[in-house]
Amino acid sequence: HPTINGKIRLKKWYANASLSYNRSDGYRHNTDYEIGNVYIQTGLDKTQSGDWQLQLGGQMKNAGANGFYSLKYPDQFDKTKTLFTQLNWKKMLDNFRLESSLYWRTQYDCFQLIRDGVERPTWYTGHNYHVTHTTGGNLKGSYMYKIGKTEVGVEVRNEYIKSNVLGDKLKNPLKVPFGVDTTFINEKNRFNVNYFAEQMFYYDHLTASFSLSGNWNTVFGSSLCAGANIGYKFVKDGSVYANFNRSVRLPNFTDQYYKSATQMANPNIKPEKAITVEVGAKWKGKYLYASASAFYRLGQDIIDWVKLPSEEKWRSENFTKVNSAG
Repeated sequence: HPTINGKIRLKKWYANASLSYNRSDGYRHNTDYEIGNVYIQTGLDKTQSGDWQLQLGGQMKNAGANGFYSLKYPDQFDKTKTLFTQLNWKKMLDNFRLESSLYWRTQYDCFQLIRDGVERPTWYTGHNYHVTHTTGGNLKGSYMYKIGKTEVGVEVRNEYIKSNVLGDKLKNPLKVPFGVDTTFINEKNRFNVNYFAEQMFYYDHLTASFSLSGNWNTVFGSSLCAGANIGYKFVKDGSVYANFNRSVRLPNFTDQYYKSATQMANPNIKPEKAITVEVGAKWKGKYLYASASAFYRLGQDIIDWVKLPSEEKWRSENFTKVNSAG
Protein backbone atom coordinates (compact mmCIF):
# COMPACT_ATOMS: atom_id res chain seq x y z
CA HIS A 1 0.00 0.00 0.00
CA PRO A 2 2.33 2.80 -1.21
CA THR A 3 1.44 6.41 -0.42
CA ILE A 4 3.02 9.57 -1.82
CA ASN A 5 2.43 13.00 -0.24
CA GLY A 6 3.76 16.43 -1.12
CA LYS A 7 3.14 20.06 -0.24
CA ILE A 8 4.45 23.46 -1.21
CA ARG A 9 3.87 27.04 -0.03
CA LEU A 10 4.91 30.32 -1.70
CA LYS A 11 3.74 33.30 0.35
CA LYS A 12 -0.06 33.28 0.13
CA TRP A 13 -0.29 30.35 -2.28
CA TYR A 14 -0.11 26.71 -1.21
CA ALA A 15 -0.67 23.27 -2.70
CA ASN A 16 -0.95 19.78 -1.23
CA ALA A 17 -1.17 16.50 -3.12
CA SER A 18 -1.39 12.82 -2.22
CA LEU A 19 -1.48 9.56 -4.15
CA SER A 20 -2.17 6.17 -2.59
CA TYR A 21 -2.86 2.56 -3.54
CA ASN A 22 -3.97 -0.25 -1.25
CA ARG A 23 -5.01 -3.84 -1.91
CA SER A 24 -5.71 -6.99 0.08
CA ASP A 25 -6.71 -10.59 -0.59
CA GLY A 26 -9.16 -10.25 2.33
CA TYR A 27 -9.34 -11.76 5.78
CA ARG A 28 -12.02 -14.26 4.71
CA HIS A 29 -13.89 -15.34 1.58
CA ASN A 30 -14.95 -12.47 -0.72
CA THR A 31 -13.47 -9.63 1.35
CA ASP A 32 -10.67 -8.77 -1.08
CA TYR A 33 -10.30 -5.16 -2.15
CA GLU A 34 -8.30 -2.75 -4.30
CA ILE A 35 -8.40 1.01 -3.66
CA GLY A 36 -6.59 3.87 -5.42
CA ASN A 37 -6.88 7.54 -4.37
CA VAL A 38 -5.62 10.83 -5.76
CA TYR A 39 -6.18 14.19 -4.06
CA ILE A 40 -5.02 17.73 -4.83
CA GLN A 41 -5.68 20.85 -2.75
CA THR A 42 -4.56 24.35 -3.60
CA GLY A 43 -5.49 27.82 -2.42
CA LEU A 44 -4.73 31.41 -1.57
CA ASP A 45 -4.76 32.71 2.03
CA LYS A 46 -5.54 36.18 3.34
CA THR A 47 -5.99 37.96 0.03
CA GLN A 48 -7.97 41.16 -0.30
CA SER A 49 -10.90 39.16 -1.68
CA GLY A 50 -10.72 36.51 1.06
CA ASP A 51 -9.41 32.97 1.44
CA TRP A 52 -9.77 30.62 -1.55
CA GLN A 53 -9.39 26.86 -1.71
CA LEU A 54 -9.80 24.40 -4.61
CA GLN A 55 -10.01 20.63 -4.07
CA LEU A 56 -9.82 17.91 -6.73
CA GLY A 57 -9.97 14.20 -6.06
CA GLY A 58 -10.69 10.78 -7.42
CA GLN A 59 -11.00 7.21 -6.24
CA MET A 60 -11.08 3.76 -7.80
CA LYS A 61 -12.42 0.99 -5.55
CA ASN A 62 -13.12 -2.68 -6.21
CA ALA A 63 -14.28 -4.69 -3.20
CA GLY A 64 -15.78 -8.03 -2.34
CA ALA A 65 -19.04 -7.40 -0.46
CA ASN A 66 -19.51 -10.69 1.35
CA GLY A 67 -23.23 -11.05 2.10
CA PHE A 68 -23.69 -7.27 1.88
CA TYR A 69 -27.37 -7.22 0.84
CA SER A 70 -28.32 -10.85 1.38
CA LEU A 71 -26.68 -13.84 3.07
CA LYS A 72 -28.39 -16.00 0.46
CA TYR A 73 -25.96 -14.61 -2.15
CA PRO A 74 -22.62 -14.05 -0.35
CA ASP A 75 -20.48 -13.60 -3.49
CA GLN A 76 -21.39 -9.95 -4.07
CA PHE A 77 -18.92 -7.45 -5.51
CA ASP A 78 -18.83 -3.68 -5.99
CA LYS A 79 -16.81 -1.53 -8.40
CA THR A 80 -16.87 2.26 -8.08
CA LYS A 81 -15.10 5.17 -9.74
CA THR A 82 -15.51 8.63 -8.19
CA LEU A 83 -14.45 12.15 -9.19
CA PHE A 84 -15.13 15.34 -7.26
CA THR A 85 -14.15 18.99 -7.14
CA GLN A 86 -15.03 21.77 -4.70
CA LEU A 87 -14.25 25.48 -4.57
CA ASN A 88 -14.41 27.15 -1.12
CA TRP A 89 -14.31 30.85 -0.23
CA LYS A 90 -14.50 32.75 3.05
CA LYS A 91 -14.13 36.38 4.01
CA MET A 92 -14.02 38.14 7.40
CA LEU A 93 -15.42 41.66 7.71
CA ASP A 94 -14.83 42.66 11.33
CA ASN A 95 -17.28 40.43 13.25
CA PHE A 96 -19.11 39.30 10.12
CA ARG A 97 -18.01 36.13 8.33
CA LEU A 98 -19.10 35.02 4.86
CA GLU A 99 -18.52 31.50 3.51
CA SER A 100 -19.45 29.90 0.22
CA SER A 101 -18.68 26.76 -1.78
CA LEU A 102 -19.45 25.20 -5.15
CA TYR A 103 -19.11 21.45 -5.68
CA TRP A 104 -19.54 18.67 -8.23
CA ARG A 105 -19.31 14.92 -7.69
CA THR A 106 -19.83 12.03 -10.08
CA GLN A 107 -19.69 8.31 -9.36
CA TYR A 108 -19.84 5.17 -11.48
CA ASP A 109 -21.07 2.08 -9.62
CA CYS A 110 -21.23 -1.52 -10.78
CA PHE A 111 -22.87 -3.73 -8.16
CA GLN A 112 -22.66 -7.48 -8.74
CA LEU A 113 -25.06 -9.59 -6.71
CA ILE A 114 -23.10 -12.57 -8.00
CA ARG A 115 -19.57 -11.53 -8.93
CA ASP A 116 -17.88 -12.38 -12.20
CA GLY A 117 -16.36 -15.85 -12.20
CA VAL A 118 -18.98 -17.36 -9.88
CA GLU A 119 -21.67 -19.68 -11.28
CA ARG A 120 -24.99 -17.85 -11.68
CA PRO A 121 -28.58 -19.08 -11.59
CA THR A 122 -30.57 -18.74 -14.81
CA TRP A 123 -32.69 -15.86 -13.49
CA TYR A 124 -29.62 -13.64 -12.97
CA THR A 125 -29.33 -11.72 -16.23
CA GLY A 126 -26.74 -9.07 -15.31
CA HIS A 127 -25.25 -6.62 -12.84
CA ASN A 128 -26.60 -3.27 -11.58
CA TYR A 129 -25.00 -0.16 -13.09
CA HIS A 130 -25.44 3.44 -11.95
CA VAL A 131 -23.89 6.83 -12.71
CA THR A 132 -24.76 9.70 -10.36
CA HIS A 133 -24.03 13.42 -10.69
CA THR A 134 -24.39 15.75 -7.69
CA THR A 135 -23.86 19.49 -8.13
CA GLY A 136 -24.54 22.32 -5.73
CA GLY A 137 -23.53 25.45 -3.94
CA ASN A 138 -24.08 27.15 -0.62
CA LEU A 139 -23.73 30.54 1.02
CA LYS A 140 -23.50 31.07 4.78
CA GLY A 141 -23.14 34.21 6.86
CA SER A 142 -22.49 34.61 10.57
CA TYR A 143 -22.20 37.55 12.91
CA MET A 144 -20.34 37.18 16.22
CA TYR A 145 -20.73 39.43 19.22
CA LYS A 146 -19.97 39.32 22.93
CA ILE A 147 -22.87 37.17 24.07
CA GLY A 148 -23.49 35.00 21.03
CA LYS A 149 -23.57 34.37 17.31
CA THR A 150 -26.23 34.62 14.60
CA GLU A 151 -25.90 32.40 11.53
CA VAL A 152 -28.01 32.02 8.36
CA GLY A 153 -27.42 30.06 5.19
CA VAL A 154 -28.86 28.52 2.05
CA GLU A 155 -27.82 25.60 -0.17
CA VAL A 156 -29.04 24.39 -3.56
CA ARG A 157 -28.25 20.84 -4.71
CA ASN A 158 -29.16 18.83 -7.80
CA GLU A 159 -29.07 15.02 -7.74
CA TYR A 160 -29.20 13.03 -11.00
CA ILE A 161 -28.91 9.29 -11.58
CA LYS A 162 -28.73 7.09 -14.68
CA SER A 163 -29.23 3.39 -14.00
CA ASN A 164 -30.44 0.06 -15.32
CA VAL A 165 -32.34 -0.46 -12.03
CA LEU A 166 -33.11 2.83 -10.24
CA GLY A 167 -35.33 5.65 -11.50
CA ASP A 168 -38.09 6.21 -14.04
CA LYS A 169 -38.01 4.74 -17.53
CA LEU A 170 -35.93 6.54 -20.15
CA LYS A 171 -37.41 7.22 -23.57
CA ASN A 172 -34.06 6.47 -25.21
CA PRO A 173 -31.64 4.07 -23.45
CA LEU A 174 -28.08 5.31 -22.88
CA LYS A 175 -24.85 3.35 -23.17
CA VAL A 176 -23.13 2.32 -19.93
CA PRO A 177 -19.48 3.55 -19.93
CA PHE A 178 -16.18 1.66 -19.55
CA GLY A 179 -16.88 -0.91 -22.27
CA VAL A 180 -19.89 -2.50 -20.57
CA ASP A 181 -22.24 -4.24 -23.01
CA THR A 182 -25.55 -2.96 -21.60
CA THR A 183 -27.58 0.26 -21.39
CA PHE A 184 -29.10 2.59 -18.82
CA ILE A 185 -32.88 2.32 -19.08
CA ASN A 186 -33.81 4.52 -16.08
CA GLU A 187 -33.07 8.01 -14.80
CA LYS A 188 -34.20 10.34 -12.01
CA ASN A 189 -33.52 13.97 -11.11
CA ARG A 190 -34.16 15.68 -7.76
CA PHE A 191 -33.52 19.33 -6.95
CA ASN A 192 -33.18 20.51 -3.33
CA VAL A 193 -33.15 23.90 -1.63
CA ASN A 194 -32.02 23.84 2.01
CA TYR A 195 -32.05 26.91 4.27
CA PHE A 196 -31.39 27.51 7.95
CA ALA A 197 -31.09 30.12 10.69
CA GLU A 198 -29.45 29.62 14.08
CA GLN A 199 -29.08 31.83 17.13
CA MET A 200 -26.52 31.04 19.84
CA PHE A 201 -26.14 32.70 23.24
CA TYR A 202 -23.29 32.60 25.76
CA TYR A 203 -23.81 34.10 29.21
CA ASP A 204 -21.71 33.31 32.26
CA HIS A 205 -22.02 29.49 32.69
CA LEU A 206 -25.02 29.20 30.39
CA THR A 207 -25.02 28.36 26.66
CA ALA A 208 -28.08 28.04 24.45
CA SER A 209 -28.89 27.73 20.75
CA PHE A 210 -32.09 27.74 18.72
CA SER A 211 -32.30 26.75 15.06
CA LEU A 212 -34.81 26.44 12.26
CA SER A 213 -34.15 24.75 8.94
CA GLY A 214 -36.18 23.80 5.90
CA ASN A 215 -35.96 21.77 2.73
CA TRP A 216 -37.80 22.05 -0.56
CA ASN A 217 -37.52 19.07 -2.89
CA THR A 218 -39.01 18.68 -6.36
CA VAL A 219 -40.22 15.16 -5.48
CA PHE A 220 -41.20 15.41 -1.79
CA GLY A 221 -42.19 19.06 -1.43
CA SER A 222 -41.42 21.15 1.67
CA SER A 223 -40.43 20.12 5.19
CA LEU A 224 -39.32 21.99 8.31
CA CYS A 225 -36.95 21.05 11.13
CA ALA A 226 -36.17 22.79 14.41
CA GLY A 227 -33.82 22.43 17.32
CA ALA A 228 -33.10 23.86 20.75
CA ASN A 229 -30.07 23.12 22.92
CA ILE A 230 -29.22 24.46 26.36
CA GLY A 231 -26.30 23.72 28.67
CA TYR A 232 -25.22 24.89 32.10
CA LYS A 233 -21.75 24.53 33.64
CA PHE A 234 -22.56 23.96 37.31
CA VAL A 235 -18.94 23.27 38.40
CA LYS A 236 -15.56 23.90 36.80
CA ASP A 237 -15.40 20.52 35.04
CA GLY A 238 -19.06 19.51 34.91
CA SER A 239 -22.17 20.51 33.01
CA VAL A 240 -25.78 19.50 32.41
CA TYR A 241 -27.62 19.86 29.11
CA ALA A 242 -30.95 19.36 27.37
CA ASN A 243 -31.67 19.05 23.64
CA PHE A 244 -34.80 19.07 21.50
CA ASN A 245 -34.71 18.33 17.76
CA ARG A 246 -37.21 17.68 14.99
CA SER A 247 -35.63 15.96 11.98
CA VAL A 248 -36.72 14.79 8.51
CA ARG A 249 -34.99 12.14 6.36
CA LEU A 250 -35.77 11.99 2.65
CA PRO A 251 -35.88 8.57 0.98
CA ASN A 252 -32.89 7.82 -1.23
CA PHE A 253 -33.00 6.31 -4.72
CA THR A 254 -32.56 2.81 -3.28
CA ASP A 255 -35.54 3.25 -0.96
CA GLN A 256 -37.65 4.28 -3.95
CA TYR A 257 -36.51 2.05 -6.80
CA TYR A 258 -34.20 -0.83 -5.87
CA LYS A 259 -35.22 -4.26 -7.21
CA SER A 260 -33.48 -7.61 -6.80
CA ALA A 261 -34.25 -11.27 -6.32
CA THR A 262 -35.08 -10.56 -2.67
CA GLN A 263 -36.15 -6.89 -2.66
CA MET A 264 -38.81 -4.64 -4.19
CA ALA A 265 -38.71 -0.91 -3.43
CA ASN A 266 -41.68 1.40 -3.11
CA PRO A 267 -41.61 4.45 -5.45
CA ASN A 268 -44.34 6.15 -3.38
CA ILE A 269 -42.44 6.03 -0.09
CA LYS A 270 -42.59 9.21 2.02
CA PRO A 271 -39.98 11.08 4.09
CA GLU A 272 -39.60 9.92 7.68
CA LYS A 273 -39.94 12.36 10.58
CA ALA A 274 -38.75 12.22 14.18
CA ILE A 275 -38.73 14.28 17.37
CA THR A 276 -35.93 13.59 19.86
CA VAL A 277 -35.58 14.90 23.42
CA GLU A 278 -32.38 14.29 25.41
CA VAL A 279 -31.11 15.34 28.83
CA GLY A 280 -27.72 14.56 30.29
CA ALA A 281 -24.76 15.47 32.44
CA LYS A 282 -21.00 15.09 31.99
CA TRP A 283 -17.92 15.65 34.09
CA LYS A 284 -14.24 15.50 33.18
CA GLY A 285 -11.50 15.40 35.78
CA LYS A 286 -7.78 14.95 35.48
CA TYR A 287 -7.91 11.15 35.29
CA LEU A 288 -11.60 10.36 35.04
CA TYR A 289 -14.45 11.15 32.66
CA ALA A 290 -18.10 10.38 33.39
CA SER A 291 -21.35 11.04 31.56
CA ALA A 292 -25.00 10.01 31.74
CA SER A 293 -27.88 10.79 29.42
CA ALA A 294 -31.45 9.77 28.66
CA PHE A 295 -33.37 10.22 25.42
CA TYR A 296 -36.83 9.67 23.99
CA ARG A 297 -37.44 9.55 20.24
CA LEU A 298 -40.84 9.67 18.57
CA GLY A 299 -40.58 8.45 14.98
CA GLN A 300 -43.25 8.72 12.31
CA ASP A 301 -43.32 7.19 8.81
CA ILE A 302 -40.01 5.45 9.57
CA ILE A 303 -38.41 3.97 6.43
CA ASP A 304 -37.46 0.30 6.69
CA TRP A 305 -37.42 -2.92 4.66
CA VAL A 306 -40.15 -5.35 5.74
CA LYS A 307 -41.34 -8.77 4.60
CA LEU A 308 -44.75 -10.24 5.38
CA PRO A 309 -44.89 -13.99 6.12
CA SER A 310 -46.89 -14.55 2.93
CA GLU A 311 -44.41 -12.71 0.69
CA GLU A 312 -41.12 -13.71 -0.91
CA LYS A 313 -39.51 -10.27 -1.14
CA TRP A 314 -38.60 -7.46 1.24
CA ARG A 315 -40.32 -4.13 0.55
CA SER A 316 -39.40 -0.58 1.57
CA GLU A 317 -42.24 0.84 3.64
CA ASN A 318 -43.15 3.69 6.02
CA PHE A 319 -43.97 2.40 9.48
CA THR A 320 -46.71 4.52 11.05
CA LYS A 321 -44.88 4.99 14.34
CA VAL A 322 -41.69 3.81 16.04
CA ASN A 323 -40.83 5.28 19.45
CA SER A 324 -37.65 4.49 21.33
CA ALA A 325 -36.08 5.41 24.64
CA GLY A 326 -32.74 4.75 26.25
